[in-house]
Amino acid sequence: MSKPIDRARIQEEIDAYFDEILQELRNLEWAMAEIGDDFDEAEWIACFESGEPAEQARRSQVLWPFSNAFNCLNEVLRRASWIKQGQETTEDMKAVLTTLRQDGGIRSSTEKTLKRLNRDGRNAVTHGYPGTDPAALRLAILDFVGVQPALRGELDAWLVKRGYRLMPQP
Repeated sequence: MSKPIDRARIQEEIDAYFDEILQELRNLEWAMAEIGDDFDEAEWIACFESGEPAEQARRSQVLWPFSNAFNCLNEVLRRASWIKQGQETTEDMKAVLTTLRQDGGIRSSTEKTLKRLNRDGRNAVTHGYPGTDPAALRLAILDFVGVQPALRGELDAWLVKRGYRLMPQP
C-alpha cells in the first residue's frame, strides 16, 4: 500500500540520514586507517579471518560504520524515489535505483555501482553471509567511500530541482 508523502517529514528524514552518513563515513575512514596504510589488504584479510576477540573488534569497527552508512544511504535514496513518485512505496533497492536513474537523479554508472555494492558489500555485511571474501569486501568498502562525492553531487542537484536538499544547511 502506498500513501502520499509529507514534504516536511521527508526532508527531516533526509537530513537525519545524511547526518548519520557523514558521521559513519568519518568513523569508517578512521577504522580503515587502523587496519594499516591505505586499508592494507593483507592486514584486513588477517583481521577479518581471525578468531581473536581483539581482531574481531577491529573488523567490527570497519563493518559497523560501513553497514550503517550504507543502510542510511539506501534510506535517502528510497525517499528520493518517493519524491519522484509522489508517494511512499515499498520498492526494493534495485527498483529505487532504476527509478532515480530513469529520472536523472543518478547516472547510469552510479546506478550500476550502487547495485553491485548493495549486492556484494552491504548485503554480505548486513546479513552476515558465510564465506564472504574479505578481499572483495575490502574493495566494496573502498568503492563505497569513493563513490560518495559524485553521488552526493548528482543526488543533491536532483533534489534541489524538486524543492528538497541533500546537503545540510549552514
